[in-house]
Amino acid sequence: MALSTKKVDINSRRIIGFHCARVILLDVTAPFEKQAGISLTDALENVLCICGKMEGPSRIPLICIYLLTSKPQQILPFSCTKSNFLNLHGALTELRTFLQESLADFQLKNEDSCLQQGLTEACSDYKRYLEGFPQAPHNFSKLEMIVFTGHSGQHVQSQFEAASQQLSISVVKRVVSATIRSSLITHTMMGGSPGVPSSEDTTGLVDVILLDCDPYSLQNFFYLWLNETSKDSEHIHLLLPPPSPADSELIIKCDLLEQMLSPYQLPFCEAFDLHTESVSCKHVYPTASKAVSMTVPVKHLKAVGCIPLSKLCDSAVFGLSLIVLPTSCWKLDWEEIERNHSHYTCLCNELLTKGVALLTKLVYPSAGSQPKEWFSSRTSQAIKPSGYFVLMPSENSILVKSVISRELLIPFIAAPSEEKLDEVVTMRVQSSLSMVETIEDFNPLYYESGLWDALKHISLPKSAVDRALINRKKAVLLQNKPNSWVQAFNPPGSKNSK
Repeated sequence: MALSTKKVDINSRRIIGFHCARVILLDVTAPFEKQAGISLTDALENVLCICGKMEGPSRIPLICIYLLTSKPQQILPFSCTKSNFLNLHGALTELRTFLQESLADFQLKNEDSCLQQGLTEACSDYKRYLEGFPQAPHNFSKLEMIVFTGHSGQHVQSQFEAASQQLSISVVKRVVSATIRSSLITHTMMGGSPGVPSSEDTTGLVDVILLDCDPYSLQNFFYLWLNETSKDSEHIHLLLPPPSPADSELIIKCDLLEQMLSPYQLPFCEAFDLHTESVSCKHVYPTASKAVSMTVPVKHLKAVGCIPLSKLCDSAVFGLSLIVLPTSCWKLDWEEIERNHSHYTCLCNELLTKGVALLTKLVYPSAGSQPKEWFSSRTSQAIKPSGYFVLMPSENSILVKSVISRELLIPFIAAPSEEKLDEVVTMRVQSSLSMVETIEDFNPLYYESGLWDALKHISLPKSAVDRALINRKKAVLLQNKPNSWVQAFNPPGSKNSK
């Protein structure tokens, strides 16, 4: 068979990441718990309100929800998430109503799961959607099917195998079987880490995972959808000096993984950053239709020195933290991927052992190998600046952050303080600080800013927001004291207070 002679551009990658379409199949047959379903719905609503308000191409371009009872019920047809939170909220409200009012009655009937039929219908529905949308963007031309259930992964695997003859496997990227463990089982009993889904098995297209019935695990599961899953190209090339005079420079190809969402892509970004100016600047993101055909260069970072971690000042680094991982680009040979992974692991271990961070400088490839986009304007032909980046190691990954260069640095001269500390003032400060809780280990999962509620408030009409707040108050009061909500919503003296 003749090999393809098409030249692959190794110095650029698509600006828009790969985020496939997703269909959720909620299997509520026993032993599925009501609390698991409600927690799952809350976590899904939170990630959808984030995604619907983010600037730039959608991280969850298309979603569909099926409720599996005696037969599959499509709660939400395939829908875009961008600026569509009102419709998504309506579907999730319908799902909550079923869980709270009808789940117990349904499970008493002890009916069998209709998972096989649900998988078939979801796949057929997606195929029909694509036929009606022939120019579907490449980033959701594949479907990921997620089955939430109280059954074992083997049950989902057997149902998938039975339905596989009727499924259009060509459009299915993978099937995820997410078994939600009982809310009565604690993390200590299961031996798992809070908020971390654990993998049970992977068989063919079916990935089997276990999820704890807590908001942290479910949030982490859904937030993983916001990460790019494309393996079309690596993000950066790390250039190290030649190991020997006979060798060329050592190149380690890496992918970048976001550690946090950029506040500048969301409303209320001013609540997450401090500025000396009264107005903060915002990035301008391309529309999804334009972003599909756009590319950006693969960055080349050349090592220029090693800095002891103890000498790296926090005030010298800035910007969002990104995780550097060895690339999984499918275009590379398997041998090159393994060799590249070994180089990355050894580099990570060596930096950690020596207790140093690697200082790198952005370099540009030769003009002959650069993509056309780099020379599309007069500015791009002119001299370009080369920023600095620092790579900080951990046990099995590397963190990269931008470093301030000379041109960006504003001097700060701290006046030497020779003033003797006042004992009375010192005691007051010590007494005040002693009242502040000591946090042994900071975990961002335990600190909420109220962003989800704020996004829902600006995405929904006032009536829907008011209903949601009342329902939340009722749920909290019922959880703490079953009869207290009656007093809260029926003040003394009213007709219903007696």
